[in-house]
Amino acid sequence: MEKAPSAPNNGGTGKGRTALSLSGPPIIGGGGGRFLRRIASLCLALLAARSALATVEVGQVIWSESDRVFLNFTCNHDYYARDRVFRYRHSVAALEVVRERLVRQKKIRPLPLVVRIPDPGFSGSPKQTRIALQRRGDLIQGDRITRSLGPCYEITVVGDDSYDTLLALTVALPRLTPAHPVLAVPDVSRLGADLSAFRGIEIRHDPIPARDWQYVLYTIWRDGSVRFALEDRTSGALRSLEPLDGYPATRAVRSPDARYFAYASLRQIKLFDRRENRTRTIPLSPEIPAPNEVLLGFNDSGTRLVFTGDRNLLSEYPVFVHDLQSGETHRADILTGRPESWPREVERWADLPAPKAETKALSPSFEPGGDEAARVAVPLATAGGGLLVLLAVGAARHRRRKLRQ
Repeated sequence: MEKAPSAPNNGGTGKGRTALSLSGPPIIGGGGGRFLRRIASLCLALLAARSALATVEVGQVIWSESDRVFLNFTCNHDYYARDRVFRYRHSVAALEVVRERLVRQKKIRPLPLVVRIPDPGFSGSPKQTRIALQRRGDLIQGDRITRSLGPCYEITVVGDDSYDTLLALTVALPRLTPAHPVLAVPDVSRLGADLSAFRGIEIRHDPIPARDWQYVLYTIWRDGSVRFALEDRTSGALRSLEPLDGYPATRAVRSPDARYFAYASLRQIKLFDRRENRTRTIPLSPEIPAPNEVLLGFNDSGTRLVFTGDRNLLSEYPVFVHDLQSGETHRADILTGRPESWPREVERWADLPAPKAETKALSPSFEPGGDEAARVAVPLATAGGGLLVLLAVGAARHRRRKLRQ
C-alpha cells in the first residue's frame, strides 16, 4: 500500500555501528561469587563506555504511497526493533486517508504532513509533543538532511507513538493558523478531538500470493490493530489466522507449494498449514531473547522453515531450522553480522542435520585428596568445535581445560 525506503526485512545502515559480546566459562565453587561480581561490574563499565563513545543519532524515513505523508524517526545507529517499521508503515498509510479527508473538507491546506518521532535518549531531542505549521520541513535519512519539503504540517511526538495518538494530533491540525502556527500538546487526551468520523479505516498490506494467485495472504490493518487473513480467490472466503503475541516484525512468507504460510513478531512465529487447516506456534529460541529483528524463509522443497533473529545489537544471528513434518527445531549456524542476502541463503542451512546432544553430564569422581569432583562438558561455539570441561573440586577450587575433539 505504501513505499518504504528499504525492504521490510532490511534494517537500517547507521554508520559507525559497534557491538560488544561478552562470554566466558561459568565459575563453580563458593569463592566464585566475588569474582562474578567483579566481572559484572567490569561489564557494566564497558557497556557504559561504549554507549558514551559510540552513540550516533540516525534518521529513518517512511513515506506514504502518495508521497504526501512522511514519518521520520531517529534512533541510535540502526538499533531499533523492526516491528516499529511495520507499525509506522501501517500508521502512515492510514494517516494519508485522514489527511485527504481533511483536505477535501477544506479543514487543512493541501500541504505535506511530517510526523517526527525523536529518540528520547539524545540530549537535543524535543521534550514535548506538539503540532506546527512550518515554512520548511526537512527529512533526515542517516545522519544528514536528504530532502526539503517546503511548507508543511509537522507533528512531533514525545512518548506514546500509537496510532490513536497520531490520529488525534492529525485531527487537531485545523487549529493551526498563520498567526498561531505552533500548539504544544502536553496531554493528547485533553485535545478532546472527535475521532469517530475517522474510525473504521481498513487497509490490506503486503499480499503474499500462491503462484496461481488462488490463495493470497494479507496483513490487514484496522484502527491501529493488525491481523493476518488468507483469501481464497475462487470462493472469495477470507479466513482470519491466529493472532501474534506482539506486532508483526517481518514480512510473511509462504512455502513454494503455498501449503504453509509463516508470519512472526519479535516473540514468536506462527505457521499456518492450509492443508491441515491448523496453526502451530514456534517460540523464538532462548538464544535470541530480545531480538531487534526476525527473518523467515522456506527451503526450495517446502519441507523446512529457516529463521533467525539477532542478539548483541545486530552483531550475531543464530540460524534455526524447523522441520515441517516432525515439528522439531534445531540450531544450524551462528552468523557474525547480518545475513544481507537473506532469503537466498536459506537453502544452505535447510539440509544440515540436527547436531548431536549439546551437553554431557559426566559422573562425579573423587580426587586423590578425597575431595568430590563434578565435571560438566559444554560445547564450544567456535569454528574448531571441541568441549570445555569444567572441573569443580570441593567447595572453592576450580580449574578448566579445553579438550579438542
